[in-house]
Formats: sequence, C-alpha cells, structure tokens
Amino acid sequence: MSGYAALTAGILGIGITTSVLVHALGTATFGLWITLSTVVAYAGLADGGFTHAVSRFTGEFRARGDARALGEFLGIACLLYGSILVAVLAGAAFAGAGLSLVVRLPATSMHEIQLAILFLAFATGMAIWMGAVLNLLHAYQRLALANLIRAAYWTVYTVLTIVVALVAPGIVGLSIAAAVSGLLGWAASAVVARRVLDGVRLRWPSGQIARRSLSYSVSMFLIVLGGVVLLDTDNPIIALTLGISAVTPYAVAMRLARGLLTFLHRIPDVLFPFYSGMRAVGDTRRLRESFLLTSRLEMAGAGFAALCIVFAGPAFLRWWVGPSNVVAFPVLLLTVVVLVFEAVIHPAAVLATACGGERATARANYIQATLKLMLTVVLVVRFGVVAVVAATAAAQALTNLWWLPRWAMRRASVSAREFWSETGLRILPAFAAGLAIGLVAAALWRGPGDVGAFVAAIGAGVAYAATYLAAGAGPQEREWLRHLMAGPLRRDLVAKG
Repeated sequence: MSGYAALTAGILGIGITTSVLVHALGTATFGLWITLSTVVAYAGLADGGFTHAVSRFTGEFRARGDARALGEFLGIACLLYGSILVAVLAGAAFAGAGLSLVVRLPATSMHEIQLAILFLAFATGMAIWMGAVLNLLHAYQRLALANLIRAAYWTVYTVLTIVVALVAPGIVGLSIAAAVSGLLGWAASAVVARRVLDGVRLRWPSGQIARRSLSYSVSMFLIVLGGVVLLDTDNPIIALTLGISAVTPYAVAMRLARGLLTFLHRIPDVLFPFYSGMRAVGDTRRLRESFLLTSRLEMAGAGFAALCIVFAGPAFLRWWVGPSNVVAFPVLLLTVVVLVFEAVIHPAAVLATACGGERATARANYIQATLKLMLTVVLVVRFGVVAVVAATAAAQALTNLWWLPRWAMRRASVSAREFWSETGLRILPAFAAGLAIGLVAAALWRGPGDVGAFVAAIGAGVAYAATYLAAGAGPQEREWLRHLMAGPLRRDLVAKG
C-alpha cells in the first residue's frame, strides 16, 4: 500500500507540474524543457542494472547473516554510483559544449541551455543513487520508510517546480529545482539507510563480490533493454511506415495499458529481494507460497482491468483525449491481451531474476524482442497498427509466456497443474461472471452517450470482485479483507475505551 501511495504521489506530481509549466512557460519553452529532460533522462541507463543488484545481493547477504560480504558489496555500490555521478556530469558538460557547435542560438540562450543540462544531469545522478539506496531499505524490509521518502521527494519536487514556475519561470530555475529535489532525496535516503545498517561497515570489495555483482547487473541491463525493444519501438515504426498521425491513438491506448501494468507489477516487485533471501537459506516453502500468491493476485488484477477496458475503454479514451484519438476496438482488445500476458509473465520474471535465472531471462527477452521486430516489420505495412500490437502478443506467446512461468515453477517446486489450479482457474469463474453481467448491462442500458459503457464496466467489475472473493480468493486475501474491514471498528472501540 505504501508503494501505491508513492506511485500516486509521482503521478500527481507529474500531472500538476505539467499543467503549471505549460501555462507558465508557453508552448515553445515547455517543448524545450521536455526535450532536455527526456534526453538527459537517458543517462539513467548508466546504472547498467546495478540497482537490481542492490536488491538481489542485499537480500541474499542479509538472509545469510554475512555482514562482511554485505559491507564489500556496499563498498562497490558506493564506488560505482559516485563514478556514475561524475560520468553523467562530464557527459552533460561535453554535450552542452557540443550543442553550441551544432545549434545556432544567441549566446545567452545557449548559456542557459548548458546550465540547465548540467543541473538536470546532477539531478539524474542523484536520482539514480537515491533509487539504489531505497532498494537497500526495501531489502531490509523498511518498505514503508522507503516509499515515504519517495513520496516526500515527489512532494518537494512538485512544490519547488511550482514556486520557480510562478516566481521566475525559465529552464535554469526549473533544472535547479530538480537538482535540489534530487539532492534532498538522496540525503534523506542515505541518512535513513545509515541508521538501518547500524553495525554494517563499508569495506573494499573483493574480486569475487565485484565479479558477481557486475555480472548480474549486466544481465539485468540486457533484460531492461530487451523490454525497451519490445514495448518502446512501436511508435517510431508506426511513424515511419504509417505516418505520424497514426501514432497518437496507438500510443494513448498503450499508455493506458502500461499504466495499469505499473500498478499490477507492484505486487510481485515487493518480494524481489526477499526471494533472494529465501533462496539463500533454502526456504523453498515460502518461495513457493509467495510465488503462487503474487501470481494469483497479479492475474486477478489483470482480469479486473481487462473487463474495465473491454466495456469502458473506448468511452474513457474519448473522454480523456477526444474522439479523434481513440484507437480501433480490435487494437484495444489486443492491448488487453498484452496486458494479460504480462500479468502471467512478470511474477515469474521477478522470481527468475532474483533466484539465478537472470542470464537465461536476458536471452529469452532478446529472442522475444527480435521476433517482435521481425513480425512488426513484415506485417505493419499490410495490416496497419493492429499488426504492431499483434506482433507484441505473438512474440510474448511464443517465448516468455510459456518459458518464464515454467522456469519459475521448477525453481519453486510447483507443478504446472498446481500453478494453474492456484492462479488462472481460480480467476476464470469471476471473469465469466463479470463478462456476463457487463454484456447484460450494456444490452439493457439505453441511456445517453457513453454512460451505458461505464455502467456496464461498473457492473462487470462488481460481479468480478464479488465472485472472486467468494470462490477464487485464497485464505490470505480473505484475511487481509477481514483486517481492512475490522480496522475502523477496532479503532472505534479503542477510542471509546
């Protein structure tokens, strides 16, 4: 829940600052600010996947009680992130100097752009380092504390950005606000981590620790790049083959699906460092239970999201971005398929990358990405936008959809029959009930406009949730629900003495 709160703070921060900056800066300056921010943000790839290594090895060494190995690992982490900060600043200085040779602008404007690039680079370097420290707190089971810092960071960034935009709008002031926010977030996370790690001393890393951590981070970097190829190459391909006007409807629909996936992925992501600890001490029972539970929860959430998109997706898109930017319904249905496939794949990917399957996962991701690109290039000209999302779904189905769950099942000592009986088969009755109620509601409603679509989606969602809780949910979900419902009553009784 604290993770969802931090995510909400980030979404609100971006939404509020975007609205304020558009009005304060004007279209041209805002476009320049977004362009600079986006380009500098690519420096985040300099992390090379090491942030994942922080979660993985902290969880492992903590579970084993190996303070020396943890101290050596944290030593290499500090060296690496300090070097990344220096490298990002040096790259920004070089890019700013080179920009003056390529772009012809007045000296004052060019000086401002160069300063903004430097401050944005510093903010990026601090954000990378802060993310690693927060992953360390996560591995120490201080999730609420880590997410509190994340939420505070977004609050500070939002407030400072609004103040600068209203008092002295300009890209230099905005970049300084970003840099100050990053520095404060890093400082807060470092102070808290130092208290949590009381008794763990930083050490010079041994060759073995350095090789293990860097090898793992390279594999994770390749996995991230494979994901970028799978999901982030669609827009350029559509623009080049079908024209720029075809990009917007598709990009909006995919943004909706990926936004929902961001929330769904939070469920298994919480367990990433703990999987490493379970594996380190040989606790297969907890590994198995956690994998089955998180897989069921993410699939259940995907089923609910799929029903909402099927019934209210077009209506929501018309309200959100206007009728001219609504993608064709077959394309929207295929984005639902991609969402459901990802809900099956992701819990298994989390377990695999935490428990020794990072290299195999990287290879599978690149086979998937290559297959997706080949299918897209072959089919897009003839079949249009629908071929792009169909290629993504086909590549998933032929690679990671069957391979990653199978690998995770072997690691967790779970049979295929047990896996599907504890996950998909528990969800199917709820999905069937939701689909039936939604179709009936859509057929019976004769109200104006898109109201009927939202009524159908609400009916489908309520029927789905009720059926799942009655027939599909496990004892863990029912216990959580009882605690949530009993919470207000318990507080009321305490207040009354």
